[in-house]
Amino acid sequence: MRSTTHSIVAACFVFTCWAAVAQPVVPADLIQISAPDVDRAVVERTRTVLEGAITELKRALPPGDTPISIHICATLDDFKKLAGNYARSNASGIAIPARGIIVVKAPHLLHSPGGDYEGTLRHELIHVLLGRNVKEGNIPRWLDEGIAMHVSREYRWESLWQVGEMYFRNAIIPYSDLESVLEQPGTEMEFGNAYAQSLSMTRYLIERLGEEVFWDFVADMRAEHFSDVLHSRLAMRPLDFYDAWHDSLKSISWTVSIVSGVTLFQLAALLTIYVYWKKRRAGLVKMRQWAREDAVQDERAYPPSRYRDGAADDDDEIAYDSPIYDDGPLQPWEDDEDDEFKYDDDDDDEDDEGRQGRRAWWR
Repeated sequence: MRSTTHSIVAACFVFTCWAAVAQPVVPADLIQISAPDVDRAVVERTRTVLEGAITELKRALPPGDTPISIHICATLDDFKKLAGNYARSNASGIAIPARGIIVVKAPHLLHSPGGDYEGTLRHELIHVLLGRNVKEGNIPRWLDEGIAMHVSREYRWESLWQVGEMYFRNAIIPYSDLESVLEQPGTEMEFGNAYAQSLSMTRYLIERLGEEVFWDFVADMRAEHFSDVLHSRLAMRPLDFYDAWHDSLKSISWTVSIVSGVTLFQLAALLTIYVYWKKRRAGLVKMRQWAREDAVQDERAYPPSRYRDGAADDDDEIAYDSPIYDDGPLQPWEDDEDDEFKYDDDDDDEDDEGRQGRRAWWR
């Protein structure tokens, strides 16, 4: 009886685990895609990207139960009809958070074939998720756009450079004008500058708070306005925050000003000097290597003598027992007995009897 009970409990546990694993993280009806005249592979890719982003952000920005409608436009005319005033040449998609609607261009309509289609999907999805987790009117438009770009990993280096150039040209958008520029941009350049500045300000806020506290900051805007949350978290007002961010751009502007003042000819000249220096340095290293190799070969062919090393016998006479002082075989013109360049050492000292009696004076 006990074993039967254990078997039933184990079976129930396994079934529960299987059900938990089998149940999709994102409900199938949460994402509804409309894509007339769009390849089926693009539709599946869209669903995969959105489900992955929802799963990744479900703790910070839970999606809720209301379906999210995705419209993939196969033509520019379709995009213009659905996007309205935001159907600009550089716009890849729009979101209507209050209605849970996302409109994007199909990959073949982007600036470069394929473009950053996945980044566009994530960007617009985040707008919808922010709309479902933050009270409308509590979050400024620049922060909404900045969060969308930050999470979707868009324009990180491009925006950094662009904002540095804006600072260098004294073209930073005043805080009081930033919202209106994002709502109704006048030109493509102004539109791009506003987005780059929004991302830069958002990243500065994240650096001040830290990533984890930043999402608590966002959650607080469900009930409080941005300015109140900013004051409670950082003891700053929006204009104080803007001024602090503006001051932080000085280091970036110096880099931009230096690089911007260098012409193409100057860059070519610097590159030529650098290449010459690298080749000359490599040549010197090679010559030193050859010198070391020659020194090793010389030492092996001609080992250092005791004379050069300052060594001597006990009787203070120089020892000529090194192979370098060996006379070697006689040449045809030499006479072993009458050669005037040799002499016989006939000292009476018996200790010298075993010493070699010939010395080469010409060496």
